[in-house]
Amino acid sequence: MKKYRCLLVDDEYKVRSVLRTKLEKLCPEINIVAEACDVPEARQMITDHSPDIVFLDISMPGETGLDLLRSIEPSFQIIFATGHHEYGLDALKLAAVDYILKPFRSEDLRQAVDRAVVALDQKDRLDKYEALISNIDQDDRTEQTLAIAVGSNLEYVKLKRIIRFEGWQRYTKIYCDNGDHYLSSYNLGHYVKMLHDHDFYLCHKSHFINISRISRYNKEGFVYLGDENPIPVSRRKRGEFVTEVLSATS
Repeated sequence: MKKYRCLLVDDEYKVRSVLRTKLEKLCPEINIVAEACDVPEARQMITDHSPDIVFLDISMPGETGLDLLRSIEPSFQIIFATGHHEYGLDALKLAAVDYILKPFRSEDLRQAVDRAVVALDQKDRLDKYEALISNIDQDDRTEQTLAIAVGSNLEYVKLKRIIRFEGWQRYTKIYCDNGDHYLSSYNLGHYVKMLHDHDFYLCHKSHFINISRISRYNKEGFVYLGDENPIPVSRRKRGEFVTEVLSATS
């Protein structure tokens, strides 16, 4: 069995202990080579041990896990450890960076390790970490980057470039302002859930639109966006669409 060198980074010893015990039980391919309780120690451990996978706490006294990521060019896969309502969780989701929530569930941990191993074996691009830092540092949310799953690959697109999402069978078609379009292997609900508090609106069960791209709306119940294709607004949403969405963009 191939072994993967692993570093655990968390300021709490009990958290590292639980993680170590679960990894030893559930993931025999993982070889824990070192542990660190803060970012300076983690930097040294990375230099000393060249890990394949790093479990990285986001919130630590002093420098955070994100500060560590800003200061290095990772040649390894990172699995972030975070709380349910912690700062940065939305940015992790947008960039499709792997994370596990505290307290750790065995199933989540096993799946995160499986994804990291696949990414290592495929020499997965590390663009996702650049996208994550960009998203964290960006005050304008329209400038944030979305990772789009296209087959086994990820494409990275600025949110402001996306005109609309269209549900298509179990997939999602994503249309951009330069004529590019993508067929994502995720369904529309995935993107609605992820972007519900951004400037996108589900006007129909199959259409999730960028409201900043609205150019006009007609009485037949169709909205026009940057690509000028008529998009239906469902009957039950037309009142809300006019009073809340259109009034906010006018």
